[in-house]
Amino acid sequence: MNFNDSLRVCHVVGGPLHEGAAKGAVLLHEALLRQGVRSRLLNDFVETDTTRPPGPFKRLARRIARRRRVKQERRQVKRYPERQNTLFSVGSPGIELSRHPVVRSSDVVHLHWINRGFVQLRDLKHLPQPVVWTLRDMWPLTGGCHYSIGCSRFQQQCGRCPQLGSDEDQDLSRQVHQLKGECYPENLSIVGISQWIADQARSSSLLKDRPIRTISNCIDLKNYYPVSRSEARKRLGLSPDRRYVLVGAVSPQSFYKGFQQMQQSLPMCNEPFELLIFGGMKRSTVLAPERATRSFGYISEASVLRDLYSAADVFLAPSIMEAFGKTIAESLACGTPVVAFDHSGPKELIEHERTGYLATPFKPESLAAGVDNLLRRQADQSIRPADLSERAQRYAPERAAEEYAALYRELLGSNANGGTQGGWRGRAA
Repeated sequence: MNFNDSLRVCHVVGGPLHEGAAKGAVLLHEALLRQGVRSRLLNDFVETDTTRPPGPFKRLARRIARRRRVKQERRQVKRYPERQNTLFSVGSPGIELSRHPVVRSSDVVHLHWINRGFVQLRDLKHLPQPVVWTLRDMWPLTGGCHYSIGCSRFQQQCGRCPQLGSDEDQDLSRQVHQLKGECYPENLSIVGISQWIADQARSSSLLKDRPIRTISNCIDLKNYYPVSRSEARKRLGLSPDRRYVLVGAVSPQSFYKGFQQMQQSLPMCNEPFELLIFGGMKRSTVLAPERATRSFGYISEASVLRDLYSAADVFLAPSIMEAFGKTIAESLACGTPVVAFDHSGPKELIEHERTGYLATPFKPESLAAGVDNLLRRQADQSIRPADLSERAQRYAPERAAEEYAALYRELLGSNANGGTQGGWRGRAA
């Protein structure tokens, strides 16, 4: 029997499955199913083994329980009045993962993003199976922040956390860091979705002694691919002759997304263009008063987002720190070049002056130079959309699924003919 056919994996991912880090986990889960792996999904918004929402009464009960856990966690953070406006997670309270029947019957437990009151940190040490943790941000290796933003205290024991505004050694970040050191299971393997995030793990005191590898994040290539720019613009009601710069997933409230740098860069651009906006930014937000702007708000349909990527001449992604850069990869898959900072995950996605422009961190004038550069190159047709789309094929879900299945086999001690050699095979379902 094929080893994949008997392999049972439970993916644990928090938050709505159509947002953020959960998208990559869902794509991986679905690709593993297609390859014969008995993959299950454990989430605080949907049923355990599907991506369908639960019934109304169960959905209400989950929402109430989730909100109660989130409020309990926030109370711990609110003790720091000088804290920055960033996400800080404590890992308590949450569900006892080791008691869940789907987890108990799995051969491998695969953690993704488990925050906002989803998983009880203390319970991780009770997981007897091999545990894979895919790093979708820096939280697993810090004392609570999701991105360190220049702080290196996670390489020691945290404490005196700048994001908490704390000057105490034994602050909440030190306590969470110590708790993680006590609760992480012995059989824990780490996967970075970029080389950058894997290197951060190797430099951390919490994870440096764990096995660490890189498996690239995946995007939905069935929905993101090049379409005719003129046809995309016609469907969106855009001019066929004007030049457009697209900005997405940027919010003035987001500490990591580079809103300030982007806003400062736009008046510095010399080339004429109009601005297109999508994502969490309010429609009333003014980015560049001197430029015509059209906001599409939050987009739930992949076909509309595909048209937006394809209609734009340039996609501007000014994140300060990011583990991967999903919207960057989606834009490239649609054949549109990207301007981003030469830093963290995005720098691995872009080939400078071939598939995009890597700006000097974190200089607004360099972002502006990148926008001008790509607009001029688009005008002289020196950028081939097919080259960009071809580069994005490395982020196919099937490719990631093959690499993860190989990792699962390795952890379970499988031999070349299938089966296991003393590996964990789970409890009876």
